[in-house]
Amino acid sequence: MIQTLRSKNTEMGVASSDQNQQVVKGRNLFAIFRIILLLLLIGAMSFWAANWGRSAFLYVHETDARVMADLVAISSKVDGVVTQRFFEEGDRIQKGQMLAKIDSRLMELRLVQKKAERGTQLAELNRFKAEYEMLQQKIESRIDSAQSRLIEAKADKNIFVYEFSFLEKELKRFQKLTKTGAISQSRFDRSQADFFKAKQQLIKANAVIITAESSLKEAVADRSELKVKDAEQTELKAELIEIDSKIKIQEEELTNYNVRSDIDGVVGRRLIKAGEYVSRGQRLLVIHDPEKIWIETNIRETEVRRISSGQQVRIEVDAFPNQEFTGKVGLIGNAATSQFALLPKLNEAGTFTKITQRIGVRIDVDQKNGSLKPGMMVEVFIDPKE
Repeated sequence: MIQTLRSKNTEMGVASSDQNQQVVKGRNLFAIFRIILLLLLIGAMSFWAANWGRSAFLYVHETDARVMADLVAISSKVDGVVTQRFFEEGDRIQKGQMLAKIDSRLMELRLVQKKAERGTQLAELNRFKAEYEMLQQKIESRIDSAQSRLIEAKADKNIFVYEFSFLEKELKRFQKLTKTGAISQSRFDRSQADFFKAKQQLIKANAVIITAESSLKEAVADRSELKVKDAEQTELKAELIEIDSKIKIQEEELTNYNVRSDIDGVVGRRLIKAGEYVSRGQRLLVIHDPEKIWIETNIRETEVRRISSGQQVRIEVDAFPNQEFTGKVGLIGNAATSQFALLPKLNEAGTFTKITQRIGVRIDVDQKNGSLKPGMMVEVFIDPKE
């Protein structure tokens, strides 16, 4: 009995000793685990602190940065219904490529009408030119005829003047001879009759000259009618030029019904559907060139003194954590971003809280297979040592 109790006590002591050893062993393992965990935490904090220190002291680091591009909106230049659309979002297009067609039937009919009006105006102008040439020829013919009659009348007058002068001298001579009886009275009478006849012919010649001169003046005066016709012809030509200008305007406007791209790029957004009515100035799509991108960020004013154009920039993109992009500082803003606010903050109350301002910085980045897209968030690390 006593031996049995002793053996039981011995077994209980051994079990208690084993249990104590297990507890101690568990405590040791937990302590080791805590030490390892603490070391890992210290290592992680050290790594983070090292990276933060390197970023804070060796680089100008900014997390608020994004990819930018020139987003070009293609708008409609006319009103009408979209009959055809030749693009989808993501399509790469080239400059001059047809993007959409807008119903142009009404404009085409107006153009046909205007061309018909031009034909009528041209026919009227040609008819007027023919009438003008006929009138001009008639007036010039009258002038030539009047000039010829005037020349002829002046020539006749010269002859009559000579005859009149001769007969006048002869009559005076015959008067003296008649008094002396050298010639008969009948011979004197014939000489006197010839003298009066020559005098009448001279008067008639002067009248003919006056009539010819009057006819010539009337014919020359008719040239003023040509000036009136010239003015009318100029007016018809001006109307024809105006019609031609309207035709060119309508032809140019007709090309606006075929919407074409002004640049090479990629369709970023489609804003229309076939069959939709669009208005003049309405945006149809948005295009950007994926090769012409940059990064915009706002650097604290206290860091601006450390950066300059041409410095190397390391870029981390949220969408591609395992890729590294590089770039260079391209442009540093000349004013704080607060100066461009639509509603600038005024200090009317007299209180003042100093806030660190931001200066806009543009970073030229190297594109990689179109990976960077406008609007993506990135982090930039500007190396001030460069």
